[in-house]
Amino acid sequence: MKVIQKVTLVIILQFPLIAIGKIDSTAFFKGWVAFEKENFTEAIDFIQQGFNTGEVRPRFLLKKGIAEFHTEQYTSAIAELQKIRDTYKSRASVFLARCYAQTGNFDNAIKQLKTHVNQRFRLSKSALQLDTNFNILAETKKWRRFWEIEYYDKYDQWLNEAGFEYKDGNNKAALKLLDKILDNNKNNYKARFLRARVFFRLEDYRAALRDIKQVDFLKHKHPEFLFWKAKIYKEKKSKRKALKAITKAVDIAPFNLRYRKELAEIYAFAGEIQNSMNTYRLYLTYYPRDAEVNYETGRVLFEQERYLDALEYFNTCLNLDNTTAKYFVARGDAYLKTNTYKYAIRDYSMALDIDPKKGEVYYNKGIARFRSGDAEGACMDWEKAIQYGYNKAVIKREKFCKEEIGTDTKKSP
Repeated sequence: MKVIQKVTLVIILQFPLIAIGKIDSTAFFKGWVAFEKENFTEAIDFIQQGFNTGEVRPRFLLKKGIAEFHTEQYTSAIAELQKIRDTYKSRASVFLARCYAQTGNFDNAIKQLKTHVNQRFRLSKSALQLDTNFNILAETKKWRRFWEIEYYDKYDQWLNEAGFEYKDGNNKAALKLLDKILDNNKNNYKARFLRARVFFRLEDYRAALRDIKQVDFLKHKHPEFLFWKAKIYKEKKSKRKALKAITKAVDIAPFNLRYRKELAEIYAFAGEIQNSMNTYRLYLTYYPRDAEVNYETGRVLFEQERYLDALEYFNTCLNLDNTTAKYFVARGDAYLKTNTYKYAIRDYSMALDIDPKKGEVYYNKGIARFRSGDAEGACMDWEKAIQYGYNKAVIKREKFCKEEIGTDTKKSP
C-alpha cells in the first residue's frame, strides 16, 4: 500500500440551508464518503455516476484521479488530474508526479515535482523524500539533481516540526516553534493558521481569532480556513459570524460532510432548529453510525421538548457506543421528562458507573427515585450530589430529607 502524505488545507459556508442545485447529489455524497473511508474503487464508481448526470465538478475530478492513483489506474488518473491541474495545482501536481514515477516517466515526474514545490500549499521536504512512490525515481541522477536546489528554508523546517508537535499534542512545543517563525516572518500565513488551531486547542479563543483574522488572503478561497474561523466564532458566542463563515465553507465544498456537521451544530447554536435538524439528518444519511451526531441530534430534539423523538436518537447512540457517560445521561433525562422513572434511574446509574463524580446526575437520579416512591434513595442521591458540588441539591435535601420534618413522598420535587 502506498504511503501518502496529505496536505491540510482550509474551509467556507452560507446561510440559510445550503442548496446544491437541481441535480441528484446522492452519487456525489456517496462518492465523497467512500473516498474519505478510503474505499477508492467504490468512490470511483459513485463519482462517475454523478458525472453521468451531466454534472462534472472539478473537485470530484481531483478525487476521482486520486482514487484511480490509489487503485493503480495510472493512465486514467493522469487523464483526470491533467484536466484540473491549473485549478488544484498543489494536489494535482504531487499526484501526477507519483503517477509518472510509478509508470517510469521520470522526466514528467520531476517536472510535476518542480511545480509542486513552488506552490503555497506543498508537502514538506521530508514528506516528499520519504514518499515510497518515488523509491525508484530516488535511485536516479534526475532525483539527486532535483534536490541539489534548496526549495525550502529554515522556516519551512520549523513549520514542519511544529506540525508534528501539534499532531502529537505537544502544544507548548508547537507554540514555541510557531512563535519563532512569526517573530521573524509575521506574514507566514501557514504558521499563523497552525498557531490559531493550537490556541483553539488550548481554549485561548481570543488569540486564535486574532491569528485567524490575519490570514486575510485566504478569506474567500479555502473552506478549511473558514471552517476553523466558524469554530472559533462559535466558542466566542458570535452566532452570526460563525454561521456566515461555515455557510461560506459549505458553499465552496457542499459535499464535505464534516463541514455539514459543523453547520448543523452552528445552526443549533444560532437557534435555527429546523435547519439544524435537516442538516444533521443529511449527515446521518451517509454516516448513520456516528454516535456523537446521533447524540447531538437527540439533544436538539430534547431542547424542543420532543422527548420521544429524542429517545430514538439516544437509543441509536447507545447501541453504537455504551461506554460514554453523557449518552446514558441524555437518555436518562429524556426518560425523566416522559415520567419513565425506572428507565431513567437505570440510565443515570449506568452513567455514574462510568463517571461516578457527576453531581448533577446524582441530583436527577434523586428526582427520579423520589417520584417513583423511593424517598430514602432520593435523599441518598442528593447527599451525593452535594458531596460532588452540585449545590442545587441542598434545597431538595432541606425540603424533603430532614428527619424532624419527615419525608413527604406525596409532594414532587
